[in-house]
Parts: sequence; C-alpha cells; structure tokens
Amino acid sequence: MKQVEQKEKPDMAGRIGVVLHWLGCALGVLSVLVAVWAFIDISIKFDLASGAIEAAIFLGAGFCAWLVGHVALYLLKGDSPHPWP
Repeated sequence: MKQVEQKEKPDMAGRIGVVLHWLGCALGVLSVLVAVWAFIDISIKFDLASGAIEAAIFLGAGFCAWLVGHVALYLLKGDSPHPWP
C-alpha cells in the first residue's frame, strides 16, 4: 500500500497569512461589484467622466487589497499561491 505524504500544518503566522490572502481576494472581488455599481449609478446621476473616475478608484483599491493579500500569504506562510516559483 502506498503511503501519502502529508503536508505540514502552517504555524500561526501562516494561518494569518492565509486569512489575509482570502480577505484580500474577497475585497478585490467586492470592489469590482462596487465599481460596476458606482459607474452605472454615478454616470446616470452626473456624467460619464465622474462615473469612470469613481470606478477607477474602487478598482484600484480592490487591486491593492488583492495584492496585499498575496504578499501576506507569501511573506507569512512562505508559500506562493501560484504553481510557478
């Protein structure tokens, strides 16, 4: 019978890194939804340029949250979420 090699469980810092990673990913997805809503709502009320600026701000904040989540996972757990090195 072939034995399966088990991965070691992450320590406390690794767990915090995983939580921050998923929180950053969730905020990134949420920012896309808010950006679409803001673009539609503000464009209707004011003009297209104002809606585009608001949407860009929300998308930029979401990208930053996503990036911080990935950096936290990499630094705290010592693991990259991607298969390449």
